[in-house]
Amino acid sequence: MGGPPIHLRESGPDHGGRLRFEGTPARGTGSPVGFPYVPVFLGLLLIYMVYSEWVRLDSRYLIGAALLLLAVTAVVDALGATGTANLLAEFVFFLLGGGVVLLLVDHVRERRGRGLSVPATDPTEPAKPG
Repeated sequence: MGGPPIHLRESGPDHGGRLRFEGTPARGTGSPVGFPYVPVFLGLLLIYMVYSEWVRLDSRYLIGAALLLLAVTAVVDALGATGTANLLAEFVFFLLGGGVVLLLVDHVRERRGRGLSVPATDPTEPAKPG
């Protein structure tokens, strides 16, 4: 497989700071092929959220992952890779949004679970002497 070397580089401002592979031209175009990081990330996030609800994982995991990725994003930005940092910041946003959705689903599930159990006596009704 003798071909040009593959390098992962940050594209310029005309490409929105997205990562792209250099040295791998698309068929017939001769232009670099960009990898769709955001749609792939969103797909994996959706799969994780469904799995998380199915096996009832702690819904705070996504928020913890977002905080960790936010720290990584700060380091990447400090190293001068602003485009990559912007892309990671989008991932942080998606993780936080997914975490909030999972927290809301857990809250609704708990409320619905409590609503099904009816107490034997009404707590607003005064106690009967007897």
